[in-house]
Amino acid sequence: MDRPELTFGTTSTVSSNRSLETIHIVYVHGFQGDHTTFQSFPSDLHYYLLPHIPNLQSWIYPTYKSAKPLSFAVKNFLMWLGSLPEGHIIISGHSMGGLLVAEAATDRSDVARRIIGMIAFDTPYLGMHPHVV
Repeated sequence: MDRPELTFGTTSTVSSNRSLETIHIVYVHGFQGDHTTFQSFPSDLHYYLLPHIPNLQSWIYPTYKSAKPLSFAVKNFLMWLGSLPEGHIIISGHSMGGLLVAEAATDRSDVARRIIGMIAFDTPYLGMHPHVV
């Protein structure tokens, strides 16, 4: 099966043409990470899941600054999530990105209500995030 490249950035997407509800998987890097943090994992997982979730779209959240409070990054992330096309969202984060997605998932906004799942990789929740652990 030919696999088109997953591109990275605010408009990165690969999807199929079926008319089912769209599921978005969003990847968020950790402290001082960037679009290369996940290497080929997003595209590998995308193509593994595509036969099971035909209208899947995968997105890499753009590089964000880690110097301001986490609440600032969460607000910006939720605004960015709101710009995605309609559909449910699964958010995944590595390290500090896991803290960011946990805060977003526990937010009470309309955008956060689209979140149906959260995956965290190597995220330091214990002792740091009271809403999740």
